[in-house]
Amino acid sequence: PACPAGGIQEVTINQSLLTPLHVEIDPEIQKVRTEEREQIKTLNNKFASFIDKVRFLEQQNKVLETKWNLLQQ
Repeated sequence: PACPAGGIQEVTINQSLLTPLHVEIDPEIQKVRTEEREQIKTLNNKFASFIDKVRFLEQQNKVLETKWNLLQQ
């Protein structure tokens, strides 16, 4: 709609949209979500440890390659 000459348009508010929703969350769903969150944390920690181990082994591999190359000379 076009604005009146003053440039301000009237706004109507639907009061029912302002009332808070009281949505009950099923305790079983909440429990499952909490368990999933904990599993994700555990898996994330295992993955981080795995990445650290891979980096360590890559460094060890470079050291061994260098030693091998020196022995080849």
